Amino acid sequence: MYYSKYGIVKNKLIFLTLVYFISLFSAFAVDVSFFIKEAFKNNPSLKANAFEVEKEKAAHDSESLFLNATNINLGYNNIPISNIPSLDSHMMSNVSIGISQNIAFPWESSLRKSAAYEKFISEKDKFTHKKNVFAYNIRNIYEKLMFLIAKKEILRKNEKALENILKTSRALVSVNRMASSQLLKIEADISFINSNILKIEAETEKKKYELNLLCGVFFDWVNINLSTADWIYLSDNIIVPENIDVENTALYNQYKNFYESQKTKESLGYASLWPSVMLGINYSIRQEIAGKDKGEDFISVNASMPFPLHYAYKEKYQIIKNEKAAQAAYENWLNIENDIKMNWQGEKNKALLLKEAYKIIEKEVLPKYYASYMSQVSSLSAGNLTLIDVLDSYRRYLEVSLEKVKTYYELRESILKLDYYSENYPAKENLSNNN
Repeated sequence: MYYSKYGIVKNKLIFLTLVYFISLFSAFAVDVSFFIKEAFKNNPSLKANAFEVEKEKAAHDSESLFLNATNINLGYNNIPISNIPSLDSHMMSNVSIGISQNIAFPWESSLRKSAAYEKFISEKDKFTHKKNVFAYNIRNIYEKLMFLIAKKEILRKNEKALENILKTSRALVSVNRMASSQLLKIEADISFINSNILKIEAETEKKKYELNLLCGVFFDWVNINLSTADWIYLSDNIIVPENIDVENTALYNQYKNFYESQKTKESLGYASLWPSVMLGINYSIRQEIAGKDKGEDFISVNASMPFPLHYAYKEKYQIIKNEKAAQAAYENWLNIENDIKMNWQGEKNKALLLKEAYKIIEKEVLPKYYASYMSQVSSLSAGNLTLIDVLDSYRRYLEVSLEKVKTYYELRESILKLDYYSENYPAKENLSNNN
């Protein structure tokens, strides 16, 4: 009977162990490009913008030399009331069949097509820039998430270090080489670390929700492995972008194309004074009137066009309005160019300084604090140092460890902004081709 119970317990343990390892292997490692792809595929706002681009493309494709549909005219004309429906009582009586078409002048048609095309291109650039904004926001949340995970790992590591110090201290207390009251300081530090870890986990959950919202997907975070192993680089392997091609960014071209569309609209204002001509042909069918008329059929050709009688009162000010809109668009275009260049340069200088600060902490400050801390831990075991000195050394090492990862996170954020200004993000080419 005892063996049977033991066997059941053993089988349960084996089963739970298998479930644990299966869950480990089922979790898959992802990087930030995974979340960007999901957002570009699922976010409703981006989908709506994609339809806006298609709408503007259709509007451009629909532009034609023919301003309106062809008109078919049918008439039953000049029939004396006393003889309806007879056509042979009056020479003016006839049945007419005609066709007419409103045709734009080439200059008006060309400018109209250009304005529609520039609007389409501007909308396309706007959509491209919005994808860049989405990629930046996702990467920003991802960086914060990885920073929190790295911070938690440091606290966990230091928690274990404190537990080791606690074991050593308890051994010293047992042989009366340390007061038991000093153990309370270590226990308080361990509890404080646990409290900070819980706060980090709470903030981590919030960032996961924000990623869900941006991506339009509720991820199963249990099966997603976010590892800091591929996130934290050595300072020598960190590259700060050197320059930016402003004229190749969608934001720059969005403003440029908008200005060009306003200039085209200004020219279109002049062309619209003489926009089109109406051409028509009409065929009249008549009947013979005995002794008066042979009933010969008639054909008529006509042309008409608008005449700008009200130019001084209406069209003139409409053209002035378009001219001022073009001037405003030009100034906005110059402003966005300067804004991108200045923000880029300022952020680049910041990134270079942060990289240097990170390098100093990584290569000079942290190794020295770590060596000092380990030396004092050894001295504590030998009974040559007080617990207060060891804890003081530990706290400095912990502070510098956290400062290192914080500086690294700030450096990553700065480089991320440089990528935003230059519209560079992971898997950009593949994502652009698919959207």
